[in-house]
Amino acid sequence: MTVSKIKEINDLHNDELLAEPTELVESARCLEKYIERHGEQNLSFYALRGLAILTIERIEQGRPTTKFTAQNILAAAEISTPEGKAAGTLLSQAWNKLIDNILPKRKKGIQDFARNLGLNCYPWPVKDKSDGGLPSKYYLIDRPLPESDIQTIEPVVGDQIAYIRELTPELAWWAKPLIRNGYRLEGWRRWLFLTYGVGFILLCGILIMFSLGLLWSEPTWSLRGLSSSIIFTGLFAYASWMLLRPFFRLLEWRITMAPTALIALSEFNVQMEIVRDSQFNVSPGTIRLVRYASTCPQCKAKIEVEEGGKEFANRLVGRCRENPGEHIYSFDRFTCKGRTLR
Repeated sequence: MTVSKIKEINDLHNDELLAEPTELVESARCLEKYIERHGEQNLSFYALRGLAILTIERIEQGRPTTKFTAQNILAAAEISTPEGKAAGTLLSQAWNKLIDNILPKRKKGIQDFARNLGLNCYPWPVKDKSDGGLPSKYYLIDRPLPESDIQTIEPVVGDQIAYIRELTPELAWWAKPLIRNGYRLEGWRRWLFLTYGVGFILLCGILIMFSLGLLWSEPTWSLRGLSSSIIFTGLFAYASWMLLRPFFRLLEWRITMAPTALIALSEFNVQMEIVRDSQFNVSPGTIRLVRYASTCPQCKAKIEVEEGGKEFANRLVGRCRENPGEHIYSFDRFTCKGRTLR
């Protein structure tokens, strides 16, 4: 499709394209595969999958329109409407959740998934609201893929797997004002980040030395008092190290597992990384939270990134959900690729 033709038929938004039928089929199939591998078990994803299935069927049948009613989509998704509730009302609730909460967090993941399939566009759902008594219509469009910040986007070869930035995780309530759009390491934010690390190290050192000083100044040492003091000091030192560990690993590795305190309770296996702005030669970088994931080529289950443990010390690896002990892959956030480790 030429640029001039795109401009003529684009009546939605500046970044949204009406695709040729063959292109839209590829995008719909991409969306169906994405939902199969990375979707969740809820009405919003069921409806989105139903929309993808209907789009593929309608185009393959050679029928002119790819816009559907709520009743069409619920039927394709095999969702029964409760008695006394309209199909439009049921789908509207799920659709609002999809557009407002789910897709904004998964946009980059869908883009990465489409890019790994060799597409130039990615699928996006659209709704035409009801007008003049007519029901609302739902359909898919193609959006052009933005320029990738991943360094290599060549297809996987051999025993390689490709990771996607599956979603942008939900933050803990207290961290949202600081990290909602990334934590850029410049100005007062940079000094606050350094103050956390250096200040906490000094504070921990002072408290540990103070505890040891109190222990040494005791006129008489009882076994019970000595044991209690040693245990307390050891537990405090361990807790301090666990709080400082992400700070050191982030500076050394540029990526580490995100501290539990930063993310919502519903999130899991979240990474924290420092990314550079590609348009600048020298950049302080931005801290962001992300969840990388892939699909196991052996059993088709989801691969999640986590710490390698003793066997793969000081590195993050991808572990298959179905066989985490045997299906293990390397993880390179620079290329978003991995290879079989076991």
